[in-house]
Amino acid sequence: MKSFKGTFFIIQYPDNWELEIIENIPSLFRPDGPGALLLVAFRYEAQTVDTKRELLRYLTSRNIQAVENRITTYELKPDLMASAIEFIHEERFWFANMVGKDHKYILFLWNSDEIPAKDIAIEMSEIIKSTCYLE
Repeated sequence: MKSFKGTFFIIQYPDNWELEIIENIPSLFRPDGPGALLLVAFRYEAQTVDTKRELLRYLTSRNIQAVENRITTYELKPDLMASAIEFIHEERFWFANMVGKDHKYILFLWNSDEIPAKDIAIEMSEIIKSTCYLE
C-alpha cells in the first residue's frame, strides 16, 4: 500500500493506483481504469459536523440537483462521519463521499464515462475507509 498525507489527514491507496496533483487537488486513479478519485479537503468553522449538509452545499454550488433522500449518512469510524451519493450528471457517472470530523472535511469525488467495475469500487471503498485524521 502507498500513502498520501494531506494537511490534516492520511489515506492509504493500493500499489496499482497512481497519484497526481493537478491544480493542488490530489487525484488517485488506476492506469487501466476509466476514472479518477479526487480529494478535496477543506475546513468549515461550524459547531458540529454535518457531512450531508456539506455534501449538498458542494453539489448545489456545482449546479447539481441531488435528491436528498438518496444520500446515505453513516459512521465511517468512531467519531468520523460520512455521507455519500451516486448519480449521473451530464452523461457521466459520479460518486461523491463527504467525510468529516470536527470542522475538517474531505470530499472524495469520482467521475467517469462508465460505472466503475466491482474491483475498482471495492478499492475506492478501501481508500475512503483508510482515512485517518491527524491530531
